[in-house]
Amino acid sequence: MRLPWVYHAGENFFELPGDHHLKSANASDTQPLRLLAVFIVDTNEENLTTLDNE
Repeated sequence: MRLPWVYHAGENFFELPGDHHLKSANASDTQPLRLLAVFIVDTNEENLTTLDNE
């Protein structure tokens, strides 16, 4: 498991198939969070996300 990480403008991350993105939070008390998410999937895929209990 990765430790919590703070991303700054221009930085990025990716998640592999099967990864679990458990929590996102804004680290700033004064600036709004802006995030661009890009999904690259098979064209036959119907669900982009799957909720689970992990």
